[in-house]
Amino acid sequence: MKKLLLAGVVLALGVGTAQAQRVGVRGGVNLANQEQRIFGQNVENEQITQYHVGLTSELELSDNFALRPELLFSRKGSNFSAALPNVVTFDTEDRLSYLTLPVTLAFKAELGPGKVLVGAGPYAGLLLGGRRKETGSVLGVSGSRTRDIAIGNNEADDYKSLDAGVNFQAGYEFTDQIFLVGNYGLGLVDVQANGDDNNYRRNRTWDIGLGFYLGK
Repeated sequence: MKKLLLAGVVLALGVGTAQAQRVGVRGGVNLANQEQRIFGQNVENEQITQYHVGLTSELELSDNFALRPELLFSRKGSNFSAALPNVVTFDTEDRLSYLTLPVTLAFKAELGPGKVLVGAGPYAGLLLGGRRKETGSVLGVSGSRTRDIAIGNNEADDYKSLDAGVNFQAGYEFTDQIFLVGNYGLGLVDVQANGDDNNYRRNRTWDIGLGFYLGK
């Protein structure tokens, strides 16, 4: 399944870029978090700073609409902390590496010297790997460890390999080649291994980046 999705991502981007009027690169900062539920209780995770980088393309559909498929290496995750004062503290930080394919339908209009754009569309993601850092203390005795996350859907695994959701986008094209764009990725899939209605994780990611179209 993992190889099938990877092949589909590459094929989809290949079709998009083959027809695209413009192809380029973009990268920037991610503010990553997760919506999480543990034993039926919603928990509040802390946002972590990550990054993204990859390929972008644009297929012009009309004077005001364009299709924007992208293939990005995108870092996601979150930080979870819990404590019983003077007894137990626990902190888990997950940093995850995804290959993501957002396909955005964008509306564009002239504004000042450039063009403003807003849009939305689906995204799919393939988890390539990640690291979990665990720190804690019990009655004043502390310790920590860092390990690779386990990918799958078995009892011992941490995360499923697939992610999917909706991507919302807004940006500004300064010239025909240079643009600034922000996105919000709303994960709709439970990415926790063996997740259910009472125990789940869904990715939530803000990003802002600078892009550059190749050629003229």
